[in-house]
This record gives sequence, structure tokens and C-alpha cells, in this order.
Amino acid sequence: MFSVDYSLSPEYPFPAAVEDCIQSYLWLRDEGFQASELVIVGISTGGNLALSTLLALKKMEETLPRGGVCMSPVVDFKFPIVYNHLKDVNDWITYEKLEKVRELYLQGKNPSNPLISPIYGDLEGLPPILIQVGSRELLLCDVNRFRDLAVQKKVKVNLEVWKDMFHSWQLFYSHLPESDGSMMSIGEFVKELCSE
Repeated sequence: MFSVDYSLSPEYPFPAAVEDCIQSYLWLRDEGFQASELVIVGISTGGNLALSTLLALKKMEETLPRGGVCMSPVVDFKFPIVYNHLKDVNDWITYEKLEKVRELYLQGKNPSNPLISPIYGDLEGLPPILIQVGSRELLLCDVNRFRDLAVQKKVKVNLEVWKDMFHSWQLFYSHLPESDGSMMSIGEFVKELCSE
């Protein structure tokens, strides 16, 4: 496992973190790892970076990794459905927190940029992706939109909606059996990918 210590906002706003992820992937390739041996994984904004990195590598015409795993990813920094339709969803991520994250990360940049909001990217040709999201998440509807668009472009997407789970529940492995379950599911996904 290789973890990217990517640049954080507000000191380093977009596109610094995406560039760090791209360079890390290219460095691993230079070190001798084959693209077919690599799976990009991220949670929350890290899930956003996983998808953005795949899109950036595709645009660069680099060989794409075997797949991607996104846990509670941010796929649309416009948050259109969140703001207009999900006033009663019970998640620890609030509208105010989403707005603050957007402000710090974008610092005035266009949220329609596909490397900021992967839902607006050219998804055709991306490798298989596993997405995990909780049924209580504010971001669930945006994730569903992303899945539908990706499937239309013939991307293999496994979407797992975990009942009664909240944003980034996978981090609470010492308290939630669902967290262990989600990690096991990711392991099975990666194992199956690498056996193909």
C-alpha cells in the first residue's frame, strides 16, 4: 500500500492535490509498478481525488490503473441536489461544512471543472470502480448521478449503499462492524480485479 501525502487547502488549493496524486502515480510507474498492479483508493475528498486522478491520467493518455475505489466521494462540488432536495437527511456533514470545504479547496475556481467535479468529466474508458456510500449521506444522490452517467459510458461501476451509514463511516473501524464489512468488500473487489 502506498499513501499519498497530498497538499492540503487552504494553503494549497486546487489543483495542487490532484497534481500530487498524478505525480505519485507516475512515480510508482517509474519505480517499476505496472498500471495493472495499481488501484487508486480514496475516501471523501480523497474519493474525489481518486476520480479526478483517473480523469487526468486519461487526458494525459497514460495507461490507467486496474481500477478505483471511492468511499463517500465528493463527485460534484456544485452540490445541486444536496442544496435543493435533501434538507431532511441526517448526516454529520452539514451544508455549512460542505460550503466551507468548497470555499477552501476551490478558492474561486469553477466547480464545473472535471478535475474538481468528476461528474462533469469524460467518463468513457475509465477502469472498473467500486463506490461505497451511506444511505444517510447528503452526497448519496450525487453519487447515484455519477454512477448512472458512468454506466451510460460503459464504465463498470459497483455501487454499494450501506444502510443507515453516514459520511466516511469506514473510518470508525474500532466502533462499527459496518466499517470492517466495508473494508472486506473493498478487499474482495480488489482481489477480483487483480485476478482478471
